[in-house]
Order: sequence, then structure tokens, then C-alpha cells
Amino acid sequence: MSSSNAEGNRVNDITTDNTLSFIADSINNAESRTDMYKKGSPLRFLNPKNNPWASSSITLKNLFAANDSRSTTRKLVVDIVSGTQRTDKDIVDGQNTTNLSAQGKLIQDVHTLLKGGIIETIRPGSKSSAWAWYIDGGIQTGIGKKSEPHLYADIDLFIPQSGGERTVIENLILPYLDSELKRINIYKTNPEAKKYIGYNAKSNPQGEAFGEVFVMFNGILKNATQNKLKELITDPNVSLLDYLEENTDLKNEIIREIYSYFNIKSNELYNQYSKASYFDHKLINKLSQVDISREQKEKILLRAYFYNNWIHNVETAILFFSGDIAQLDHAKENAHKRTSGLISNGPRVRTDIAAQRFINDTSEKGFGNSTYARSLGEKYDKFRYDGYLNTAVIQDIARDSIYMPEIRRRIEADVRKNYPKMSNERVKEIVDRRVGKYSADEIKEADGQGYITIDAYRALKKLQNKWSSDQERLYQKIVKGEKVTLEDLTEGFPVYKLQNFGFAEDTVLPVNIMHKFALFPLIPSAIKGTELEQLHKKMLEDNIQYVT
Repeated sequence: MSSSNAEGNRVNDITTDNTLSFIADSINNAESRTDMYKKGSPLRFLNPKNNPWASSSITLKNLFAANDSRSTTRKLVVDIVSGTQRTDKDIVDGQNTTNLSAQGKLIQDVHTLLKGGIIETIRPGSKSSAWAWYIDGGIQTGIGKKSEPHLYADIDLFIPQSGGERTVIENLILPYLDSELKRINIYKTNPEAKKYIGYNAKSNPQGEAFGEVFVMFNGILKNATQNKLKELITDPNVSLLDYLEENTDLKNEIIREIYSYFNIKSNELYNQYSKASYFDHKLINKLSQVDISREQKEKILLRAYFYNNWIHNVETAILFFSGDIAQLDHAKENAHKRTSGLISNGPRVRTDIAAQRFINDTSEKGFGNSTYARSLGEKYDKFRYDGYLNTAVIQDIARDSIYMPEIRRRIEADVRKNYPKMSNERVKEIVDRRVGKYSADEIKEADGQGYITIDAYRALKKLQNKWSSDQERLYQKIVKGEKVTLEDLTEGFPVYKLQNFGFAEDTVLPVNIMHKFALFPLIPSAIKGTELEQLHKKMLEDNIQYVT
């Protein structure tokens, strides 16, 4: 089946899964909130015991009741935001989201969010699809009239002097601050958390790790206020929200700083939007009951947009993207690099019970009866598929390029030719710097590569329905030690490109992991007598399916 996109081109209605759709589907299929925390669930990272952000998620509060039961009227929907199209009679004129100008994209985002609660997630520059997610069935927050159930906070809450904006900050944003402070205190008090890459990276000249500082609220709260909160509450079991109820001066101070941040950013947004301003009259009419100017109405709409967009981004981080943005390297714009893992699609590997039983069947004609590991004996026959794979990281090979002497000679000759009067010391300095990129410190031979056992290769291919009869016959020849040609091996077992973007299990903080490797299958006859043969047997003995 196909349909037309915004530009009038035919596109497929159906696509393969990505992590965004997979997590949404898993949440929708959870019978209760605690059902998400069971072994084998990809949602265990949402357990509030090891993810303080899960407790403040507005989305989870809407999908699951306080008694743990699942909502029967709400679900998550993942969709593609095709683009913007004119709806004038007899006019077909539109642009896909990925082809819009920066101003056109902003205008689209404002209208799709305020009118329908839909806005594209962060998109890496290399992708041509614009993905979005939203809550179908309406959002309830307990504040305002909720006349616009597709929004976290209704537009009329941002009418000046209504008191609505303070209510939004107090009820929707302060819980996120509570979650971030709990993460800080978990990191500080739990030695396990200090092992997690990203969280333990240096965040400032004082040497503080990202795990022990405010990241989501950095730039929103003043440094003095951030430090005060970290000094006042050091126990991850103490609620900031409860503390503020008894310390109203501090609460008002925090609310003022949050308000100031959103006020500044909303005004900056208005100035940017005004460069090519457009508002659907239906949006303007939402404020028809208020006797204010057109300019004031536009500012209210953009303030409502900024708040709702910010909240939606936080929810995206909690549920889908990172669990906690503190583990991302913001200096290197790691968020945009990691997003490709969230929305990259492809065929999934089956993990259901029926698939597990099939792979592990050791009966006479069972799939698991005639494996290579089984032919080696019990010492190596360790792999039992349970929906999980065991992986390991080995030390990367580090060595200078074999061409370094020639590279050095040519670079030095070029420098002396262009700068004949330059001193020898200066020439050496320039040459050393340029040659350095070919040194062991810079070259990563196996970057993005790894090795997979021949049995795991076969199992995964079968679980993806990509294992042919010809491959099985060739595999059985290998198991039996029969002679096969190198050509047959390279054609029958090509490098296996796999990606998995998700969360580690049973961590004390949410840990996002992205595996994206080209895995070289360890074919016994091809690696016989080499170090790779030793590696292969070691992997089988230790029940490791692939290493990188």
C-alpha cells in the first residue's frame, strides 16, 4: 500500500521497526506498569527504582493509573510527519519536512504541536524521514480546563496575569527537577553509578562528573541555586517536592528562575518567528475571549509552544532516547549523533519463547543439534538462546601506520619547499603534528568492527528469517570438517551488519547503549591455525556471542 506525501509523491504506508516504534509498541502492550520491569522486557530501564525520571514522566502517569493498571483509553502512537501542504482548492503545493527551510520547519512545528500535539523528534542530518510520537486519547495533568487534550499545558494557561504559567511550572516542571536531583544523589552515593561512561565524564573545570551536576536544568537555574539544592538534599530518597512545601521561599526562588528562563527563550522565539510570521486563524481564535492585541496573542501562542515543546523533549529523553541526557557528550553534540540509532529501521531479531525453543532444540533434527560448538564437546557448547546475547569488548589494536616513514618524508619535503627559511625546530613541530594522525594514538583499526561466532551468526540470521538452505548446507560441511572453498565462504557468510539501540538492564541509573558493528563471522576452516581460532574457541568456552 502507498499514499501521497506532502510533495505529492507516492510513499509506502508501512516501514520496518526502529527503536522508537519498538519501545512505544512495548509500552502499549504492557498489561500493567510493573509488567514493564519483568525479565526480558525492553522497558526495565523505566523502573523508578533505578530511573528517577520515570517517576516524573507525564506520559507514564497518563498510560498507567496509580494502582498500576493500564489505561484503556490511551496509547502511544508513532508516526511520520510528512511535511506541509497547502489545502487551497485545485492547488497541490507542498514540501516534505526534511526539505523545509529553517523558518518553514519552525512554522510547521508550531502548528502541528499546538493544533494536534505532534512534533518531530530530533533528527540527524543523514536521515530523510521525520518521526514523531504522541499520546492518543488525550493528556490529563490535573491543571487547567484541559480544553486541548493534545497538549501538556493548555494555551490559555499562558495568558498574562492568569496564574496559569506558575501552575505549569509547579505541577509539570518541578517534578523533573526533583528527578534530576535524585539522579545526582544516586550518582554521588552509589559506587556502581560512577562506572557508567558518560555519567562519569568530566563536566567542568572543577572536575565534577556529569552524573553529579544538573544537566537538564543547567542554564535554567542559576549556579548558586543549583549548588544550594545539592547542599540541602544529599539523600536520593528525599523528595525535593516535599522539601519545597515546607520551604516556600526557596520554592518561589526556583519558580522565578524557571519562569525567567522560559520568558527569555519565548521572547527570543517570537523574534525569530516574526521574521516570516504565519499563524492559522484557528490558533489566533483560541484566544478570542481575551481582549488583547494580535501581537500579544502571538506571543502567548509561542510561549505555549515553547513550554509544550520543552516538556515533550524531556519526555522523549526519558522514554526513548537516553533515559537521562547527563550521559551524553554535549560538547561533541552527541545527542544528534545518537538520534540515528533511535530512528534507524530494519528487520528485528525474534526473541519470543517459540523462537527460543526452536534455536535451542537439540533433538535429532533440531536446529541446535548439529552446531559447531556441539561438535567440539561440552566444554564449548554453552550457548542457549533466551532472547539475550552475551557480548564483550576487547582491547583495540594500536599501532603506527606502516606508511608513516614515507608520510613523514613527504610532509617534511613539502614544508621545506613552501617555507625554505623556516627553522628546523619549527619544521619538526609542524611535521610531528601532521604525522600524528597516522600514529597508534589516533588510528583505530577495528572502529565499528567486531567478531561473531559462527553459531551465533547462524542463529541470528535464522531469527531474522535470512538464513537460506544453501547457507545451512555450507555450514554443515564446516561442522563436519569437509573441504570448502574460500569463494563459497565469502559468498555464504558475508560480514553481518547489526545495530541495537536500547538500554542496559539492572543498572542503578538508566544507561543507553548503541551497538552498531560490522561483525566478521569466525569461520573455523578460514581461521584455522590463527589467533582468531583461539579467540573463537575462547568465546565459545566463555559463552560470548560477539566481541568488538
